[in-house]
Amino acid sequence: MTACIWFEIHLADQIRASDVAAFCGFTRQHLRDLFLRELGITPSRYIRARRARRAHLLLTQTDRPIKLIADDVGIRDLAHFSRIMKQEYGVSPRQIRRGEAGNRHLYTR
Repeated sequence: MTACIWFEIHLADQIRASDVAAFCGFTRQHLRDLFLRELGITPSRYIRARRARRAHLLLTQTDRPIKLIADDVGIRDLAHFSRIMKQEYGVSPRQIRRGEAGNRHLYTR
């Protein structure tokens, strides 16, 4: 899906569904309907899951500071980043970094 590729390229940017919809030549609602039909989730949920997955990879495979990893995946607020990682993986970014669980991911498609 072209939208998924666009999201991957712009993951570190402030992404709005309307921007990717316009890029793909869709309305926001049509893009939402496509995501729900094809992936079972909304575009915003997809973006959040991809950001969390990339952050998890960076946390486990690099020594990059947590704040910079949050920035790398487009989340500027560290508290918000921590909240997202806890919701997605059940543990904080620091715990993921230390290898304390954090292997589950709620969006597995």
